[in-house]
Amino acid sequence: MPLIGLHVIGAGIATALAFLVWPPLAVVVALLLLHIVRLVFWPPYVARTDADGIRLGGQFTTKPMRIEWSEIEDVSLQGGALLFDRGETGTISFPLAYVGAQAEVLVRDVYDRLNTANGYRRFDPDAV
Repeated sequence: MPLIGLHVIGAGIATALAFLVWPPLAVVVALLLLHIVRLVFWPPYVARTDADGIRLGGQFTTKPMRIEWSEIEDVSLQGGALLFDRGETGTISFPLAYVGAQAEVLVRDVYDRLNTANGYRRFDPDAV
């Protein structure tokens, strides 16, 4: 949502400048408005899970990185973030605000995939 807000602000400024200073700037306004519509209906992926691991980050968030399920020693929820403990490699904090309304779905998917990868039920998001 902050990204959409920034685009709306940019479109508003470009509209004012198009009327006051340079009319061809209306093309920029049109492009920004089209991009806003695209973001509303087709938001970018910021987290993807599969049988082997999870990919975090993306075009409008943090630098993309991949974590294999076998690298994760523990996972927890703390302060609106999903923490992936990778042991000696360190802990990665992923803010759930990036996924918005899909946060619960992502957390459940992460726990289920970790349990499947470990071959037993170790992680339970309801216990956190």
